[in-house]
Amino acid sequence: SSGPTAQHFSSSPLSTHQEEAMSIYKIPGGEIQVGTLPSGDLTVKGFGCDAAIVLARSIAGQHFGRWEPRHQNWIVPARNSISLKRDLAAKTSQVS
Repeated sequence: SSGPTAQHFSSSPLSTHQEEAMSIYKIPGGEIQVGTLPSGDLTVKGFGCDAAIVLARSIAGQHFGRWEPRHQNWIVPARNSISLKRDLAAKTSQVS
């Protein structure tokens, strides 16, 4: 039979941490990067200054995020992606 096999549709294991897209939200002195995993869950990480790291932790926590020690970022369930991005956009300036 032709056509894709089931393995073409299996999502990559989280350990590979492949992201489909990255959005960057800027604050003075830093930024928060939000990526989308194949599962639809979001990765959230602050860079550049303590305020960005604190904001990333706060926003991710409000949206039921869990800390991922291996990748040093937050994983937020896909069901909360729209509200997380909305709340993050309200506190930052989105550049991509």
